[in-house]
Amino acid sequence: MMHRAVTPGKLMQMKAELDKMEAEYRKKSRGMNEAAAHGGASLSKIPEYEALKESLRILRSRIDNLREEINNSRVIRPGLVAESDRTSVLSIVQTVDVKTGDTEKYCFGDVIITPESFDGTLITQESPIGRALIGKRVDDVVVILTPNRKSELRITAIIKAEEV
Repeated sequence: MMHRAVTPGKLMQMKAELDKMEAEYRKKSRGMNEAAAHGGASLSKIPEYEALKESLRILRSRIDNLREEINNSRVIRPGLVAESDRTSVLSIVQTVDVKTGDTEKYCFGDVIITPESFDGTLITQESPIGRALIGKRVDDVVVILTPNRKSELRITAIIKAEEV
């Protein structure tokens, strides 16, 4: 599993979400156990009981996935990132499409920004665009290969998170 860079605030947000989901799981489990204690063998024929079992299964899966994500996170501190002219997960990257002239701003939304506070495109570190942009400089041209097309983007500006 690849390590994922997160800020301390993002890690706290993830842990709070995990705590909330675990509390919900405990509450639903208690309800299911109480129903089982009163209902006997016929519970499996009650649609509500089966729906509760399925919702617990889905919630457990989400909890396990988030716990794994937290365990594979690497905390980065914006103030300690070396001054650099290269892009990082703590950057907003402005680009222009070499062929069309279309401009776009990209931000690693899984690291520093909440979706409602950004007017560009949120990307992840694992996405084709995210992997292509990491470590690049202004005026570098990156090639993005997706199943539908090949794009060439020239980096026109790099804004560090501290400047946002």
